[in-house]
Amino acid sequence: MATKIDLDVKDFNRRLNEVATEVFDPRFQSRLGRLAKSIIYKRVKAGYGTTVGGRSRKKLKPLSTATVAVRSGKLMIRHQKGTSKKIYMNQDDRPRQTGEFFSPARSNLTFSGELLNSIEIDVGRYGFSIYIPDTTRRRYNKFTKTRATNKEVAIYVQDAGRNFFELTGPEVDIIIKTINDFIKSTIRKKGL
Repeated sequence: MATKIDLDVKDFNRRLNEVATEVFDPRFQSRLGRLAKSIIYKRVKAGYGTTVGGRSRKKLKPLSTATVAVRSGKLMIRHQKGTSKKIYMNQDDRPRQTGEFFSPARSNLTFSGELLNSIEIDVGRYGFSIYIPDTTRRRYNKFTKTRATNKEVAIYVQDAGRNFFELTGPEVDIIIKTINDFIKSTIRKKGL
């Protein structure tokens, strides 16, 4: 009958530290950032945003009929000296949109695709963040003689009632499940 049990936990401790090191590895954090970016991108392309605070997803606010007509190229609005003039366009004169999955009636987040494509990932020591950079857009506004930045457009869009740059509860759960699965597979590989 044994009266004493010696347990050396140094090896276990070392392997557990290796697991933690892999979880906080910049490559894994970058993978999580790309996942978060992809989740937001796909949700918005499907026509959904988030409620304020990001608790759940909801359909993005619909565009006005005039905006849909302008985006489809059927109508152009000229602004001159405080007045607006509607010009109906011929089929040949209509502008061609370049945004992936562009649809005239869908949210203006898909007009050129530039805003969603500009989302960047910043990997830190213990995590990551995704953000919309303050970079200048390609599109030139001939009325204000400026180019808006992606950050300014994101703020404008969200102020107009189209929240999109948040993760909902179920989307956060996807990221947490990815972390848990990675930890489990790493623990199995280390023999813990």
